[in-house]
Amino acid sequence: MKPLRIPPELALLFLILGVFLVFAGVVLLSISFAPAGRAWGGGLIIIGPFPIILYGKLHPAILPLILIIPLLVFILLTLYLLGRARSGEEAG
Repeated sequence: MKPLRIPPELALLFLILGVFLVFAGVVLLSISFAPAGRAWGGGLIIIGPFPIILYGKLHPAILPLILIIPLLVFILLTLYLLGRARSGEEAG
């Protein structure tokens, strides 16, 4: 029986998927401990030199979205760079 070889791009994709699933599990567990009513929250988003400060009462469904959006941006950027590197290998 031949050993199964996984291409490096697919291995990296599986790694990113695993990190995302672990992060999603932690977020879901933290949401389960939150009270059912409104939650006080705050956050800081830095886009270049401009900080955006969030503070106040938040609906409980908004807080996970604020936490997940940076992770999704990271995953999409990684997939974009992998696709760009793969197309560069095929052209050369």
